[in-house]
Amino acid sequence: MAPLSQRTRDLAARLEGADGYDLEVASARWVAPWLRELVLSGPLGALGAVPGQDLMVAVGADEEWLRWRRYTIAGFDADARRATLWVSTHSMGPGARWAAAAVPGDRVEAIGPRGKVRVDPRAAHHLFAVDDAGVAAMRAMAAAVPEGATASSLALAAPLDDAGAATAGWFDDVAGLLDAIPGALAGARGDGRAVHAYVFCELGLMRRVVARLAEEGLGADDVDAKPYWRADRPNEAHGEPDKSTPLGEPAR
Repeated sequence: MAPLSQRTRDLAARLEGADGYDLEVASARWVAPWLRELVLSGPLGALGAVPGQDLMVAVGADEEWLRWRRYTIAGFDADARRATLWVSTHSMGPGARWAAAAVPGDRVEAIGPRGKVRVDPRAAHHLFAVDDAGVAAMRAMAAAVPEGATASSLALAAPLDDAGAATAGWFDDVAGLLDAIPGALAGARGDGRAVHAYVFCELGLMRRVVARLAEEGLGADDVDAKPYWRADRPNEAHGEPDKSTPLGEPAR
């Protein structure tokens, strides 16, 4: 493996619990026309990622337009030292372009594990509301719900056969997804079971879903919500969408 660049070492040193990695693309395939699977190999034996965490990947050919993009670890094999990423390519931003063009043998630097959201061990039912960018997190976390608990999902994405442990409802419009939330909660709440919701999607959609969940009686402690991207502008260089300015405001 090649030595890590100074920029990656410096950033990893500032991020608690994360390390930098020089990785190689071991395999690449299309899971769906909009979803690219990349298996990365390297010194990952001590990564220690839990379901829902991600790798922060350096995309870009040089320092002038280097961008970091964060992708949920869809699968992790510590013994084989391999991490699997699922990357949505709808946006064709810098990360999507990197993923679409990646081939075995390519090198990439990454930092991880990142992310603080965990599967709530107290909940008896887990509801996931995602768009195409959140499908990997939905799949990984639904497979990790405690024994005896159930999981369901509402996904604003083209149907995917490999949806993991979650019973998936696929929608091609926002209204359909929002209207499905009461029904997705009804069975679990009717049985008096504790429900936890996870919302991983575009910023504007995330806010609408969280508002609908609140209307259905879920409090802040019952919901983990994270925007993966923002429709009206690219993510920041560090990989996160700008949450500080109103939606629709021109980028500075």
